[in-house]
Amino acid sequence: MIIPLDENCNWSIDVYTDHVEISRHNRCVSMEECSWSSMTTTERESVCNRLIKDAMNEYADVPDVSKRPICFEV
Repeated sequence: MIIPLDENCNWSIDVYTDHVEISRHNRCVSMEECSWSSMTTTERESVCNRLIKDAMNEYADVPDVSKRPICFEV
């Protein structure tokens, strides 16, 4: 699953079976090992927020966290 963080999908959260990544132009910037399918919505949001925070430490063009689309399915 890909969760876009901006309209052009330059930044995205990419969900895999055993980990979650934040990507910039389809290249992994940061990742966290976890089982997305067994996580609650709050846990998912927490992982995504940590990844976004990590990316913000390295890149100035990370989209505003408060404006990102939220589309977590439980």
